[in-house]
Amino acid sequence: MCRSEIKHLLELRKMVEVPCAGLAASRRTEKNMEELEAIIACFDSDKDFSIKELLHLDLQFHLAIADCTQNPLTKTLINAITRSYLKEDLKLWNDKNKKEITAFAEKIVESIKLNDSDSAMEAMEKHLNGFLLIS
Repeated sequence: MCRSEIKHLLELRKMVEVPCAGLAASRRTEKNMEELEAIIACFDSDKDFSIKELLHLDLQFHLAIADCTQNPLTKTLINAITRSYLKEDLKLWNDKNKKEITAFAEKIVESIKLNDSDSAMEAMEKHLNGFLLIS
């Protein structure tokens, strides 16, 4: 897969996931919040994740947000888009830009917890912009 195809998939991901974050903020359950907060705790841990581990954890984070929408098709769509470029995406990352993988994750979760759709969408857009910059 060439860089332009990866960029197109990341743009598609942004088109889906930004409004998804807003919907997640309005529909999330306490169980959803527990899962999101557990993932954030992993991000915040002292563990030195490999790029592959961190991208897998990021995928789990995005799928957990999709779960918050209470629409199973959202999770299916995000999973399909992300997995289609995940193997290729490994080549784009290094230790210098690794922090972009988790950028704005805490703000997204905080916004979802507060049922603040606008803030959740804004934070998700910033988070995904980091991926677009790397590609």
